[in-house]
Amino acid sequence: MDYTDLKEAQRRLSKMLPERTYAHSLRTVEMAVTLAERLGADRSIVETAALLHDCAKEEAKHFLQAKNISLELSEKLTDFLDYPSVLHAPLGAYIAEHEYGVTDQRILDAITYHTTGRPGMTTEEKIVFLADGIEKGREFDGVEQLRDLAKKDLDKAVLACLESTLQYLNTRHSAVHPLTIATINYLKEKMK
Repeated sequence: MDYTDLKEAQRRLSKMLPERTYAHSLRTVEMAVTLAERLGADRSIVETAALLHDCAKEEAKHFLQAKNISLELSEKLTDFLDYPSVLHAPLGAYIAEHEYGVTDQRILDAITYHTTGRPGMTTEEKIVFLADGIEKGREFDGVEQLRDLAKKDLDKAVLACLESTLQYLNTRHSAVHPLTIATINYLKEKMK
């Protein structure tokens, strides 16, 4: 995707996504751009990834019922199929590539791992992950502390956000994607 095509992507998303999800995507872009500017990260990567990060949110709900899945798509989703709540992330990367023309792997990775994280995330991936969790529309216990921490230390903020997600999933007895645990362990080790 040519980075100047963001307006066209916004137009398409506004028609495709429910109003609530579209508004969340715009707030995620706003937070991601703020963080990118503060941290000297590549704005075009985070802006595009943040805009498209939930482009498959609605499609993921129906994905598991689909009968004709291409081999290429099946391979991209294999590690996520047992975790329906995060399936929209790699599916979104696939849609970003095949329907929005995104070819930059850095953008596709930021979309793929915006729900789980992954060990060795780039700064741009961390920003999109964090922006999704702390955009101004999010309201949960501890979100203000996460926003403050994001201004001071990106890795600590990502770790705190992952740990908050883990705690939430554990209280709901929901399955936790292995990448989330691996990312927590990676960041803890990195900070030693």
